[in-house]
Amino acid sequence: MTREADLPCSDCGSDLIDRAVPAHELPLGSSVTGTVTVAVCPECGARHYPDETVRRLTDGPDRSLTGSP
Repeated sequence: MTREADLPCSDCGSDLIDRAVPAHELPLGSSVTGTVTVAVCPECGARHYPDETVRRLTDGPDRSLTGSP
């Protein structure tokens, strides 16, 4: 299965890097605590959200997560 970090950045074409990001820092308004995995572009700063992260963030309130880079 292809991961977000296996794909190039859709904004600038650079390689992406998996990062664990505190869920409360995401502009999604989720009540999830802990960290989630996002694919970050080190060149332009764009964040790409893997399907699993999106599912966890939208799966319901008060979930505690730990993302693995």
